[in-house]
Amino acid sequence: MVSLSASTPETHEKITGSKTFEKVLENIKLASKYIYTIVRCVYIPGFNREELIELSEILSRESEVKEIMVHHLIVHNENKNVLESIYDIKSVGKVKDLLLLVDEMGKKAPDIKVTIKGCLLVNLRGIDGYLLNSITLDCFSEVPVIKRKYHPFF
Repeated sequence: MVSLSASTPETHEKITGSKTFEKVLENIKLASKYIYTIVRCVYIPGFNREELIELSEILSRESEVKEIMVHHLIVHNENKNVLESIYDIKSVGKVKDLLLLVDEMGKKAPDIKVTIKGCLLVNLRGIDGYLLNSITLDCFSEVPVIKRKYHPFF
């Protein structure tokens, strides 16, 4: 699984703080020739929706990616102020917006399985569309603590 949440180097740099867009995209193209490749995208409402749609088109046209998994942004206290300066974080977590985005991405990339994480998908199946409109996930969290001991391979 490879993370890429933008379709331009400029937006990629804003999200990641690094100038690695071209390198990541080239590695996705290369990997997708040889292995089942999943691209993980983080949806930031009001910031990268159109770019994710464009990214799905790029991946469909220029790679052999099999799956795109779209996640909601998780806001931690440590990055809340930075994120608030970029966009309105009150719009984070709206399930309807996520599902509409995934549908639009799927239309632009019909040869790629565009989906959301399985545990969320299982819970949403069978829910009336009217109810989906009112569901908002809690996307505010503390930074997780790694509890296992680090064991390097070398």
